[in-house]
Amino acid sequence: MRRTVTIYTSEHVPLAWELAAWPERVTAFFLDFLAQLLLLLGPLILLALVSQGALFNALGVVFGFVMRNFYFTLAELRGNGQTWGKRRCGLQVIAADGGPLEPGMVFARNLTRELECYVPLSAAASGSGTMSVLLFLWFVAAGLVPLFSRTGQRLGDMIAGTLVVCVPKPSLLPDVAKSLQLKATRHFTADQLSVYGIKELHVLDELLQRAREKDQSEGLAVVASRIRKKIGWDPADMSPPLDFLTEFYEAQRAHLETRLLFGERRESKRQDKPT
Repeated sequence: MRRTVTIYTSEHVPLAWELAAWPERVTAFFLDFLAQLLLLLGPLILLALVSQGALFNALGVVFGFVMRNFYFTLAELRGNGQTWGKRRCGLQVIAADGGPLEPGMVFARNLTRELECYVPLSAAASGSGTMSVLLFLWFVAAGLVPLFSRTGQRLGDMIAGTLVVCVPKPSLLPDVAKSLQLKATRHFTADQLSVYGIKELHVLDELLQRAREKDQSEGLAVVASRIRKKIGWDPADMSPPLDFLTEFYEAQRAHLETRLLFGERRESKRQDKPT
């Protein structure tokens, strides 16, 4: 069975995430490694044509370091915590505290990989004797850390405060508003519906599912209040939070589906413009 972890959003809504399994993380890393090799192939061929000997080796080391670190960093920053390999395996990096994935977290977890993987492995391969054996053992031990961590974190995740979790394919979730059988009485403007993106819609879907299936309304009032304030909703509207959130969800989902038809995708409220 998969291990799960419960994370609380900024609205204090508990969400259960499935942690990425070790084989999935290894597979994603291998795919990203192949992608890096393909990206490095062109520059290395060009470099071989204009330099040779020690200069080629030195520049090759620099190119390799830049590619290893900035490939993962830029991909996770631009891909909402996903590299090409992670996306293929259905994985994503998120903040362990439930907040947004900050650039500092992404830099920290990826730079730490140098000490976990590349430096000891390359040093062990180029050296000999006891030191090479110790460096290789360090590489193996660092790679096995996620197996023994309760949250599946590697050393870089522990330092950065991140988790690698399983995520569904990036599509809108089934419409739970219809199952609640509430007739829409509110009309939201396009500007109000453009405040949030797909990520927030997933969170709201989880909240409504929990309220419907387990007959729990914990956190509904807080979430409804924050959304009303965020979109500038009429403060005189004192309707039940469940009614308001359900209608907002239905309108938000329809709005995002319409934008997707025109090729515009808004992943979250932190994204300035649809892509």
